[in-house]
Order: sequence, then structure tokens, then C-alpha cells
Amino acid sequence: MGFVYHNGTYRPKISFPGASATGALDVNDGKQIVGFYINYQTGASEAYSYLHGAFVALDFPGANDTVAEGISIGGDIVGYYFDANNVQHGFLRTP
Repeated sequence: MGFVYHNGTYRPKISFPGASATGALDVNDGKQIVGFYINYQTGASEAYSYLHGAFVALDFPGANDTVAEGISIGGDIVGYYFDANNVQHGFLRTP
């Protein structure tokens, strides 16, 4: 499970609804968080963004696994995914 550490305290865990696990990998100055969660039904890694209590799934179409690794202050998200042949590719998602 992911968590937020701010000003010396831990905030409640970040847990994508229905996921068996959630990882928080980056946060920007606007406090938007990106990472991945494990889909409970399929076991696949799927990317997300989180802002003000709301999750948005960011799965790359047709991917087996998708991970969001970084986010800029402008909201550009970078990460990677594995296609149906298990070949890794990078992606950039812009607002």
C-alpha cells in the first residue's frame, strides 16, 4: 500500500479501490500522485493517478501491465507498459 509522508507525519494509506496492492511512485508539486496497483481479478499491474481523493486508471490499451513512474508539475505522466508479446514500451500521457 502507498502512503503520503508530509511535514513529519504519515497520512492514511493510498489504496486503489478493489486492488490487492497499491504502489505510489511519484508526486508532483501539485500533490498529484502516480503509481500502479495490482488488479485483484487479473493479477496485472495497472497505472493510476490520484488527486484530491480521486483515482483515475491509466491503463495503456492492450497492455498486459502498465506502470506510471513519474509526473511533472504540468501533469505530464511517464511510465512503461508490456504489450501482448511481453515487450516493454515507454509512454507519455499529457493532460
